[in-house]
Amino acid sequence: MGNLLEYLDWRGDLTLDRISFGEIDGLILSCLSYVDLDNIVPGPGDGEIDLASAATMYQMWQGDPNVKRKKTFISWAPELLLKMARTPRFAGTKLRSYVNKIDEVSELQFSAIEAVTADGIPFISFRGTDDTLIGWKEDFNMSYCDVPADREAVAYLNRVQKEGFGPIRLGGHSKGGHLAVYAGAFCQPEVRSRIRAIYDLDGPGVRESIYGLPELGETAHLVHRYIPEESVIGMLLEHHAEPVILKSDEYGIMQHNPLSWQLMGNRLETSPSLGRAGTMFDAAFRQWIHGVDEGDRHIFINDIFDMLEASGAENLSDLPAKLTRALREVLARMDRFEPKTREIYRQLWKSLFTQLTTLPPLVQEKLAALTDKGE
Repeated sequence: MGNLLEYLDWRGDLTLDRISFGEIDGLILSCLSYVDLDNIVPGPGDGEIDLASAATMYQMWQGDPNVKRKKTFISWAPELLLKMARTPRFAGTKLRSYVNKIDEVSELQFSAIEAVTADGIPFISFRGTDDTLIGWKEDFNMSYCDVPADREAVAYLNRVQKEGFGPIRLGGHSKGGHLAVYAGAFCQPEVRSRIRAIYDLDGPGVRESIYGLPELGETAHLVHRYIPEESVIGMLLEHHAEPVILKSDEYGIMQHNPLSWQLMGNRLETSPSLGRAGTMFDAAFRQWIHGVDEGDRHIFINDIFDMLEASGAENLSDLPAKLTRALREVLARMDRFEPKTREIYRQLWKSLFTQLTTLPPLVQEKLAALTDKGE
């Protein structure tokens, strides 16, 4: 048993001609897009660089005093790049077509990279969200509106594969998994016909209003979907592909971190079913999504993240210590809803808070008041 970093130490010497591309490779390359490779990997049409050289340049760049380790669960992503560079399996991978777009006005966060592995097949990796509250809000926004990154993902895939031929793979973690599924379904037919696999790693699904579109159903057989036992983001919205449920050495909402997913040999370790908290969240979210129209969803999502930000938390890891203040905000605002809607929101809040670990006793007491007594 181990994680993907330990796997690179243990099995990185096995080249693709010895052991063919598998699910752990899909996980590793999906997470590679979390590394900030600005000014290292060329953009679309501007050439390529091998992964080992990119890692060397990244190490030099990392010495800049302005570069700081981010306080997020993906802070290990640079270590992933450096470990990949030391393995025969990935060192010669060609990196190209790097883009990183952030537009706060339009709430656009989009980044992707193309990695051509030793078997000659490009892997298009879409970056997901980190554990900042801003990033998670974008995932929840998908329940009532299109996000700009969807259109960017389709345009990007069409662009980088315009002159391509032969098979391609797509993948991403969190929002990146959603983007891989969305782009794979709605890209140009010629590009879509060459897709061999789409790796959706705990990514949110799509709204009911586009779930029935034929493109999503036609590409569902290509999707390899993975979620941890206590999944939150990966249970959002509608999915065509059934998930493989994974073991994690974390608890609650922190299972979203792919570094916590356990490996057994050259496979991801699976679980027969969702855990209690994951099952409860799925039930509460489905009650909410079917019981509240898109306008009310917008109001609630803005409210929930306004309240969480008002607590002083910036990241998920900050929340356990800040929840007492956040719950005061919840209790103060809950009365404005109609009784039926209030009960739906109460159950959703309960499931969200249950996902958080090491709750202080005072927070547990207030949570009980909110969810069980209806105060």
